[in-house]
Amino acid sequence: MHINKTAGTSIEVALDGWKPKPFHPEKHMDCKSMIGLYGEETWKKYFTFTFVRNPWDRMLSLFLWRQKVGFIPKDANFKDFVMNWDQWKIYRTTKYDISKLNTSGLLERPQSGWFNGDLNFDFVGRFENLQNDFDFVCRNIKMKKNKLQNRYKTIHGHYSLYYDKEMKNKIEQVWGEDIELFKYKFETI
Repeated sequence: MHINKTAGTSIEVALDGWKPKPFHPEKHMDCKSMIGLYGEETWKKYFTFTFVRNPWDRMLSLFLWRQKVGFIPKDANFKDFVMNWDQWKIYRTTKYDISKLNTSGLLERPQSGWFNGDLNFDFVGRFENLQNDFDFVCRNIKMKKNKLQNRYKTIHGHYSLYYDKEMKNKIEQVWGEDIELFKYKFETI
C-alpha cells in the first residue's frame, strides 16, 4: 500500500513497478480497496507491506510537495497550512486537471485511516528507517537488495525546525491516531 509522502514512488521504482495482477494504475489505494481489487486469496499469497512516516515530518513534506507541484500557492505559509488544515486539505489550484485527482480524501487521511481499522499487513516499515526496512522487504520477497533512489523528495531540514508549540499540538490533534498507533513522538535535533 502506497501511503502518500512515505517514499512509495521510490519503492515502486526499486521494485521495477511490479504489482500483482490485475494491475490497477491508481498508486494510492487503501487496504480495503486493495483487498477488494486483488481478492482475499491473492492478498494472503503475497508478502504484504507498507511504510508509514512521522506525522510532523509527513505534514512538512506534504506542504512542500503541494507548493512544488502547484496544488497550493508558492507563497502559502506553513503555519497557516498546519493550523488551518481542514481548509487546506481540500484546497487545490486548477493548475492540474482536477478530474484526475483523488477526491476521496484518502491523501489527506491519517495514515492509520488507510488500514481501514486493521493492520492487515505482514510488515509496516518506517520512513525513518527506510533503506533497512526496504532491505527487509527485499529479503522477504526474495529480491536482490536494491538501493532506493530519492523520487519526488522535498528538500528541508529536520522537521522540528519548522514547528512552534502551537503547530506541534495541532498535528497531535489532527493525526493523533498515527502518533499513538505507530508510537511516534516529536523529536528535536
